[in-house]
Amino acid sequence: MKIFKKILAIVLILLAIFIVISLFLPSDIKVERSLIINAPAYIVFQQVNNFKNWEKWSPWFKMDTIMEKKYSGSESGNGSKINWHSNNKNVGSGSMIITNSYEPDSILIDMNFMQNGIAKTKFCFKNEIAGTKIIWTMNSYIAQNPISKYFGLFIDKMLGADIEDGLASLKKICESFPKTQKYEIGLTSKEYYPVK
Repeated sequence: MKIFKKILAIVLILLAIFIVISLFLPSDIKVERSLIINAPAYIVFQQVNNFKNWEKWSPWFKMDTIMEKKYSGSESGNGSKINWHSNNKNVGSGSMIITNSYEPDSILIDMNFMQNGIAKTKFCFKNEIAGTKIIWTMNSYIAQNPISKYFGLFIDKMLGADIEDGLASLKKICESFPKTQKYEIGLTSKEYYPVK
């Protein structure tokens, strides 16, 4: 009986420590990755601003190429929406809607992963000497659930890998556009790209 009480006491102490530590863990998760793409900002912007283009580069769409998808709202930009359903547990069901589209600077998206939570997503496009720097940021609030907070410590690595994969695919697509004409301004050489 004494041994049982000691074990119970140890378990309760460990549980209390677990909960107390969780109080100091962040309730907000931020995952951010960036990449430079050798293409004009408007080319990169177009690939993100239209959800139908996501089928070619999104890491989640590549996980399940036969998932059910329903597009609604605008064709692209503000109000453009997609709902999806997948039997793949890594994809699941959810929806995305573009809430603000500021061409060619940024795109804001509300993402609803149903049982896996809600996220605010932002894409920023910045002109660089080597091309366009795209910054993909995802923010999510995980409340005060201790287990969710501990799980949140691993989100950056897990979700970050998906974002990196998506950006790499986006880079490959954008850089595949044929350059059609060069022109010079001072010492700077630039190129025109056709619109796909």
